Amino acid sequence: MTTLTVRRAIQAPAAVTFAIFNDLQVFEKRNPTVLKVEILSEATSGVGKRWRETRLMHGRQATETMEITAFDPPRSYTVEAESCGARYVTVLSFREDDDGTEVEFRMSAQPLTLMAKAMSAILAPIMTESVRKAIEEDLRILGEAAEEAAAGGGEETGMDRP
Repeated sequence: MTTLTVRRAIQAPAAVTFAIFNDLQVFEKRNPTVLKVEILSEATSGVGKRWRETRLMHGRQATETMEITAFDPPRSYTVEAESCGARYVTVLSFREDDDGTEVEFRMSAQPLTLMAKAMSAILAPIMTESVRKAIEEDLRILGEAAEEAAAGGGEETGMDRP
């Protein structure tokens, strides 16, 4: 299993940061690599929220279906997906301190098929760096949105919408 951890300090309270990170409309609107987000579940927040996300990765469109499987606002949530013969589990943790919130994005990938295991052994070092850069950019974009919201000029979040 491969695990990748990326952290970012954000100058906003944990509740605001958590809400922005959970608002897929903010993510779709602000991230130029995200082409489309479709909610697939009746749940629009919390455990059971499922969506299909299409984004540009390595110059090509990639579409993944994801689901929130654990939800503990404003401390953490877990997103799971299966794709290309692997299971992905991502835990986002939000730790507030005097300077704002530290967000930790920890993603693990477990190959499930023989082909995925073989490809993982060959491509893991190359893909890990590429995925790290994408995650860092996602955290930057969402962090800026959270900081703007905390300052009073940012996005409304959809966290409380029915």
